[in-house]
Amino acid sequence: MTAQEVFDTTVQHILKQGRALDKEMHDNDDDTGAHEVNYCVYRSKEGKKCAAGLWITDAEYNVGMETRNLESVLHDDTIQADNILYKYTKLVCQLQRWHDLDANWTDDFHMSDAGEKYLDSVAYYNGLKYKREVNNG
Repeated sequence: MTAQEVFDTTVQHILKQGRALDKEMHDNDDDTGAHEVNYCVYRSKEGKKCAAGLWITDAEYNVGMETRNLESVLHDDTIQADNILYKYTKLVCQLQRWHDLDANWTDDFHMSDAGEKYLDSVAYYNGLKYKREVNNG
């Protein structure tokens, strides 16, 4: 898979889904019970996935990832060596940041002008092409 394919697939996934997956409840793997997180999660209970979570398979995923950044998650034994996240870590982290920043989204979960500019800069920085969306809702 090319960087352009990762970019296009991730952007389309996030545009269909909307802004960051924040304030999700997750059960801990231990006996301490559920905890609320106030940041983007790799996966929500409803099955939504963030920019990086999109590329983590069901077999690779575990709830313990939810409190850690992508670089830390990639050190897990559960992430397969051929996962595209290893090759495109920087690009996916940039797309995660685009997804997570409130300024990139309107109150009705559509991408803002700032979000469009952010994607333009991610594409430019990575030598990719970004076609602005006419309607991302």
